[in-house]
Amino acid sequence: MSNKEEKEEEIVIGFKNDKRNGAGAWAGGCLVIFIILVVLFVILYRYSIA
Repeated sequence: MSNKEEKEEEIVIGFKNDKRNGAGAWAGGCLVIFIILVVLFVILYRYSIA
């Protein structure tokens, strides 16, 4: 039980640290994921036509 509680505390602390750093980290991560998805979609779209 103690190990599980410690991990949960670490996760909560991590979220708090992200909020302190600002939304920049979250926005940057989402932007990178969005760009990767768009690139993959375009590649698959071109290959499906070809």
